[in-house]
Amino acid sequence: MEQFIQSLLKWWDDISINSVIIFIMMIFMVLGGIDKIRGNKLGYGREFEEGFKTMGSLVLAVAAVIAVAPFFSEILSPVITPVARAIGADPSFIAGLLLGSDMGGYSLASEMAKDTAAGKFNGLITAGIMGPTITFTIPFAFSVINIKDRPFLACGVLSGLVSVPLGCFAGGLVMKLVSYDISIRALIFNTLPVAVISALVILALWIFPKQAIKGFSVTGTAVTGIITALVIAGVFQQVTGIMLPVLNVMALPDETTGLTGLESGILVCGEISIVLAGAFPMMKWITDTFGGRLEGLGRRFQLNRDECAGMIACLANIIPMITALDKMGPRGKLMNLAFCVGGFAVFGDFLGFTAGVDEEMILPMILGKLTAGAGALVTANLMIPRLLEKIER
Repeated sequence: MEQFIQSLLKWWDDISINSVIIFIMMIFMVLGGIDKIRGNKLGYGREFEEGFKTMGSLVLAVAAVIAVAPFFSEILSPVITPVARAIGADPSFIAGLLLGSDMGGYSLASEMAKDTAAGKFNGLITAGIMGPTITFTIPFAFSVINIKDRPFLACGVLSGLVSVPLGCFAGGLVMKLVSYDISIRALIFNTLPVAVISALVILALWIFPKQAIKGFSVTGTAVTGIITALVIAGVFQQVTGIMLPVLNVMALPDETTGLTGLESGILVCGEISIVLAGAFPMMKWITDTFGGRLEGLGRRFQLNRDECAGMIACLANIIPMITALDKMGPRGKLMNLAFCVGGFAVFGDFLGFTAGVDEEMILPMILGKLTAGAGALVTANLMIPRLLEKIER
C-alpha cells in the first residue's frame, strides 16, 4: 500500500497534459479489458484486443529500422549534413520527409539530429504528418481504391498537402509548452524543407497526377521491401547467431542495456501496443459519444453520414475510410482524402507510438496533426469547384 501511495503522489507531482492523456487511455484500457472478460458486450473488448494485435505489424514496420538506424545515419549524415547546414535546418529533417515516425522516421531522426529538440520535431511531428503521406498513404490508397477514384486521390492529397507546413509549425509551437523548447528560427528553417517538398508534390499531382501517384506507389513499395529485407536479416542473425556483413549492427548487444538492436526495436513495439490497447477503446468511445456532433459539423461542409463516418474513422485508422470511398460522393471523397493527409491515425498508431517513445511529445503531435487536418478541410472546401472541374476533364 505504501508503494502505491508513493507512486500516486509521484505521478501527481509530475502531472502534465501528456500524462493526463496517458492516464485517460489507461482508464479505457481497463474498461476494454473488463469488457473482454465479460464477453465483449460493449465492443470495447474487441478494441482492447486489436491494440495488442498491432504489435505484429509494428515489428515488421518499425523494429528492424530502429535496429539499423545508426547504420543509416552513418550513410546519410555525410550527404545530408552539408545540405542542412546550408539551409539552416537540422540534418534530421530528411527522416521526417521520407518515413513515418512509426516506420523508422523517429529512430533515424534521433540518430541524425544535432539538436535534441529539432530531432523530436522532425521525428515525431514532421514524420507524423509528411513522412507517412509519401511512403504509406499514397501507395496504400493507390493499391486498394477503385481505379475511377484515383483522380480523387491525387486532388485530395494535393489539397491536403497545402496545410502540412502549417500543421508542422503549429506542432513545433506547442513544443515550447513542454520540455523541448525549439526556437522560432529553428522551427522556421526545419519547416522550410517540408514546405518545399509539399510544393513540389502539389505541382507533380496537379500537372502529372497519374505519373506522380505511380511514382509514389513505387517508392512506397520499395521502402516496404527494404524494411522487410531488414527484418529477415535481423531475425536470421538473432536466432542463428550468424553475423552478416554490415547488418551485424542489428545483432550486437548494447553496452548499456545488453539488448541487441532488434530486441530494442521489439521492446519499443511492445510499449506502443500496450498504449494502443487503451487508445483504440478511447477512440471507440469518442466516436460513439461525439459522432452525432461531428456529423453535424460535417454537414457544414455538405458531407453526408457515410462521409462524416469515414473522416471520424480516419482519426484512428485510415483503412476504414479508404475502403468506404465507394459509398461517398465526389465532394466527400475529396474532403476525406484531404483530411487524411494530416489527420489520419492521430488517436491511433501515432498516439500509441508517440506515447511509447516520448510522452512529452503527445500534445505537440496531436495538435500538429489536427491543425494540418483542419487546414486541409478548409483548403479542400475552397478548392473543390476547381478540383472537380479538373477531375471531370
